[in-house]
Amino acid sequence: MTDHRTRPADPWSDGGDPARARRLAWMWTGFSAVWWGAAAFQVLSWWTAQVTDRAGEYEWRGYADGDMFPWYLVIPFGLLGLVFAIVAVRKWSRAAQLRRNTPAA
Repeated sequence: MTDHRTRPADPWSDGGDPARARRLAWMWTGFSAVWWGAAAFQVLSWWTAQVTDRAGEYEWRGYADGDMFPWYLVIPFGLLGLVFAIVAVRKWSRAAQLRRNTPAA
């Protein structure tokens, strides 16, 4: 059982622990990758429908030939990925700073 006094009060804080800072940096990197992946998936799904001339009013797989490009999804997904990437860079910088300035146990 962990001692509540050793854990930071804020779950989003590293509490000065280099290992926790690194885990948080990986978390934010993953968040960024997920949203950029979602944007890429939308682009590739739309592109595939245009190239393969997939048509049909009852197309259950998503996009059909001639559909408008999904800007309404790509822009927000890409912006979320960018915001999370910026946070990830800051967290990686913090983890590196803690690793350099924390004495080995």
